[in-house]
Amino acid sequence: MTERRLSVALCMFDGDRPDHLGGSRKGVMIMTRTVRAVPREPAVGVLFGLPGPFGHGGGAAQPVAVAVVADPVDYRALRGLGLFAGGEFGGEGFRGGEFGRYLRRTERRLRAMTAEGVEVHLRVLEPTDYADFCAVRGLVPGEASARVAYAGDPELAGEPFVYRGEPLAELLPELVEDHLARVRISLARERLRQALGGAAGSVARILERAGVLLRALAAGLGEGCHRLSLVPGEGETAVLAACVERGCWAAGPRLVAAFQTALAAGLAARGGGELLARSERPPARGPTVRGWALDAGRLLPLDAGGVRVALARLPNRAAGPAAGGPIRVRPGFPLPGASWSGNEPWA
Repeated sequence: MTERRLSVALCMFDGDRPDHLGGSRKGVMIMTRTVRAVPREPAVGVLFGLPGPFGHGGGAAQPVAVAVVADPVDYRALRGLGLFAGGEFGGEGFRGGEFGRYLRRTERRLRAMTAEGVEVHLRVLEPTDYADFCAVRGLVPGEASARVAYAGDPELAGEPFVYRGEPLAELLPELVEDHLARVRISLARERLRQALGGAAGSVARILERAGVLLRALAAGLGEGCHRLSLVPGEGETAVLAACVERGCWAAGPRLVAAFQTALAAGLAARGGGELLARSERPPARGPTVRGWALDAGRLLPLDAGGVRVALARLPNRAAGPAAGGPIRVRPGFPLPGASWSGNEPWA
């Protein structure tokens, strides 16, 4: 176990008086706490204080976590929860330009913090998730302490999304994609822990097992772009759309980790389901689809008939037809560890 300190910033700026953040200090709140954390999972939390150059005294600045609203619809919904009351970002009531002003002012403050040498970690402030978060913890959504706690929620999986001074409006799609992947990892890890009774060693081993299978799929599918769709007997469909380059998945590590964790949870549940791979490989005139069955903790290749059956019942036809020609159905190929003795370390 390790300890780590993280400060959580609540971007509530109004007024025009300049200071070292490039704007008014009115309404700014930064909190910190030290927590015990499992290795490789960042520890975060809250406790009143200011990091480094913002008021802690000497020493290096602590990382700061900030929750950012991703679109105007969410901004309006959050106003309904009591946030941004009183024209916090310069408006009275919701207007189309208010969200733009919110982004511009938030970006100025984020850039000012990075210019001070503070590492800023971003997450998405999503209305439904935020309301659920507050309800579970007995927090009032409109209060500053609730936003601070949400920004630094240690239950959000994965390494933090670090802000490096990019234009915020251009960064939002990437931030949203990364945030959704972290949410999927969190949910899949919970399913995995439940399937294995919370045994940390077994969780690590089956995650590695899922990684071996993903690498074998990349090697077997070969160079080109592929879409993996995992449909477990229970739970949500997981999708990884990525190209294989030099035998590896050329995708963001968070996206690969989200699919790997979902696959590990499917294996650990020892239930049914399928994994389908749609491949776009020039000069083929149409996509090729292969498939495997989830069976008692294994991935077993489906024959062509089994792939057609799986395609027919795949939700939203996630591995279905694509522009450029009809589907070519092919059987799956054998993957490592297809044999099953019942004595695997995660069994």
